[in-house]
Amino acid sequence: MLTVHGRTQAQFYTGQADWRAIARVANLPDRPPLVANGDVVDAASACAALAQSGADAVMVGRGAQGAPWRLAQISHELWGTPAPDIPQGPALADAVEEHYHDILSLYGAELGLRVARKHLGWYADANGAPNRAELLRAPSPAETVVAIRAGFAETVGAA
Repeated sequence: MLTVHGRTQAQFYTGQADWRAIARVANLPDRPPLVANGDVVDAASACAALAQSGADAVMVGRGAQGAPWRLAQISHELWGTPAPDIPQGPALADAVEEHYHDILSLYGAELGLRVARKHLGWYADANGAPNRAELLRAPSPAETVVAIRAGFAETVGAA
């Protein structure tokens, strides 16, 4: 399997992915299964990436930040797989808190508190949590959990 990102190294995270450039790889004889990557954030962009690139599959990167269920959502919309349960309100707060505790468990409380901030920011951005700054500045795990509960318990969730 080969994954090709439709953006140059010089572009880094700027500009638009060029899915048509991936088609040059798709047209090679005897190529392995090809995965198109870059700017895939929903079913519409996944469908466009597949059509323009000639790839066999897509890879979602930043498009799933803060909404890890987006992968199942894209699969559902494109191929009719079961629809994911998109957490909202208290269920979203539960999911974010569980992810937070998993990070603390992996990295320890001190480092985990810092590592988790990028994830909490992504969740806040993707789901409209009104207390992003509080989530990112909470000085302890206990205060972070309070901020998670306050910030996500009333949110609708990312579609």
